[in-house]
Amino acid sequence: MTGGPQERLSFGRPEGSGGTAESGPVVLTVEELNRRVRDLLTEHFGTVWVEGELSGIKYYRSGGRTRIYGTIKDANAEARLVLWEESVSALRFELEDGMKVLALADVSLYPQRGQFQLVVREVRPAGVGELELAFQQLKDKLAGEGLFDEERKRPVPLFPFRVGVVTSRQAAALRDFMIISRHRNPAVRILVAPARVQGEGAAEEIARGIARLNTIDGLDCIVITRGGGSLEDLWPFNEEVVARAVAASTLPVISAVGHETDWTISDMVADLRMPTPSAAAERVAWPREEWAARIIEQRDRMGRVIRTRVQGLMQRVGWFTRAHGFQTLGIRLREATQQLDEALRRLPVGFRHRLEVAGRDLLSAGERMRSASVSALERRERQLTQLLRTVNALSPIQVLERGYAIARRPEGGPVVRSATELEPGVPLEVYLREGMAEVRVEDTGPGLESLVESTGDPASEEG
Repeated sequence: MTGGPQERLSFGRPEGSGGTAESGPVVLTVEELNRRVRDLLTEHFGTVWVEGELSGIKYYRSGGRTRIYGTIKDANAEARLVLWEESVSALRFELEDGMKVLALADVSLYPQRGQFQLVVREVRPAGVGELELAFQQLKDKLAGEGLFDEERKRPVPLFPFRVGVVTSRQAAALRDFMIISRHRNPAVRILVAPARVQGEGAAEEIARGIARLNTIDGLDCIVITRGGGSLEDLWPFNEEVVARAVAASTLPVISAVGHETDWTISDMVADLRMPTPSAAAERVAWPREEWAARIIEQRDRMGRVIRTRVQGLMQRVGWFTRAHGFQTLGIRLREATQQLDEALRRLPVGFRHRLEVAGRDLLSAGERMRSASVSALERRERQLTQLLRTVNALSPIQVLERGYAIARRPEGGPVVRSATELEPGVPLEVYLREGMAEVRVEDTGPGLESLVESTGDPASEEG
């Protein structure tokens, strides 16, 4: 590159032209000239960093591949740029007009048009981190679609029995989650869908784990979690594929990623965000004592409602007996009796006797009517009182208080009512007045009903 113009041009003679420097100038086609200029630019400049503002950005997609064309410019000049498929796939954010960037590019020329251009290998936002920009772009996009709206979020059950967890099997967050949940309530079953939570391909594995848990019957909710780390470490939970999987889940999703100060896109889309994996474990592994307390609270509330209803009915009975119409009926009966007595005194003896009999019958009917009314009201009061006693006696807590226990299949299975439903080796959960025990059936045999059959029915023997 140190010679004069004639020396630089001499290497460009077409092959087979047979000409010499003395025989005349070298003749090149336009295409060949452009290609050799391109090679010169590439050889001389190589790969350079260029800073400027993007404009005219256009995405072209065909055949499953994506290219980007546009311009990078500053206050005094501009240059065309192009990004090929491999560079586009490496972008973490969308290129937009007006964005200030640093572009690592090969200086080149498009031979067909003789147009100078930069073939971009890498793009970085100027003045802001690449991940921060990608985070903000995806956040704005999903917010515009309503994925963060509270109206679309589902309530997480207060007392879940089966919980799916998406995280790495080697993660410390999973160990903490399991220790806390087992300590608080071993009756809560945890089902883990293993997935990488860091690095290339982790976001796709997390999304597949969420989808897989949604196919399992009996789950109450899903937790996606991992421990703390840098923004790059937590990045899989900021990927669009994970956000879409959380939004598409038919089960409520709890997001517990990183530390309390870490916020991810999955936190914003999830139905509930917990600050740490340990906090998520405390949320889903509800204490058994709290469950028992809520049952007692519901029982007491039901008793209060029934007592209030009974007291209200008794008040109404009192109001009826003290009502003016009820009192007037008694006064009228007494006045009619007095009038009857006066009439009897003025009548012949025989007729008077018949009227006395009729009067006694009338008084007797009145007393029977009064007695029947009072008896009916007392009977209704006794029925309501007995109903209250029955409701209290049928409370599950009262049954357990008398020394009974409830046996059921694991993982929220049905209650066992007969030994014929069991076979040796079957695991069971036995609920007592305080706490729960996990047991395994060793053998089955006849129960209390066999004693009744062996002694017979005394009533039938007498017959």
